[in-house]
Amino acid sequence: MKIFEHELPTPEIFKRKMVVRVALPDNYTPSQKIPFMLLHDAQNYFDTWEGAETKTGTIQILDKLFTEGFPPLALVGVDSWQDRTHMDRFTDLSPWESSECFDYLPSYTDVLVTKAGGRGDQYADFVVQKIIPFVEKRYSIGGNVQKRGIGGSSMAAMASMYIGTKYNNLFSRFSFMSPALWCFEKDFTKYLKDIAPFKDGDKIYMDIGRKETSDPAYKGFEKVYLDGAQNIYNLLKDKAPNISFLIEAEGEHNMPSISKRMAQMFRYLWN
Repeated sequence: MKIFEHELPTPEIFKRKMVVRVALPDNYTPSQKIPFMLLHDAQNYFDTWEGAETKTGTIQILDKLFTEGFPPLALVGVDSWQDRTHMDRFTDLSPWESSECFDYLPSYTDVLVTKAGGRGDQYADFVVQKIIPFVEKRYSIGGNVQKRGIGGSSMAAMASMYIGTKYNNLFSRFSFMSPALWCFEKDFTKYLKDIAPFKDGDKIYMDIGRKETSDPAYKGFEKVYLDGAQNIYNLLKDKAPNISFLIEAEGEHNMPSISKRMAQMFRYLWN
């Protein structure tokens, strides 16, 4: 795939510029109007962070799928904070504030702050009002609801659920991989109970691993992850006509583990 990078000016509230990455199939031509999937934490999907635990090989996975006849698909990635321990990432991705996040992270004493969350609505609006119009004007991608998807993993899975339901008229494909709901679960559950049903043509992919944790020092984190995902699936299944939910026995909360399900996710949503 061919990769392009853009730096967009953002409102002062974000305290940073937003880096947007676009990946197009090698045989893409502007005469085609191909679908795209918008992914948060783009560093994980474009493999720009250091450390093996952050790598997914997503570009290589799609390249291989294309050689097998998979239909053309573009990726649009929105970078999160460059510092992976920076709690502003939590704040950008959640519309709710919480002081409970750090109860689950006893080992992370160097990044503790009073609370996290609260900019999720501004982030959602920026994605929809600025990023999507920018990439659709710059490239021959998207253009209608059937050619737009949204997804992410961990906290970005929750953000994708929120943006995808808040702006359901814009998207038809949804990927929620290894959702990290723990510190915002009460507010998020309350929100999902009141959302409108998904559209008839929508497709949702969701998964979770049985060995997921964000801090081994917190005993029982695996159950927190599993129960949270199961609860969200139970809320979504009656609102979504096409939903796939996978529980991976050996799944862990890191990108190499999540990447093992990436091809399956793409096939379910876009094939």
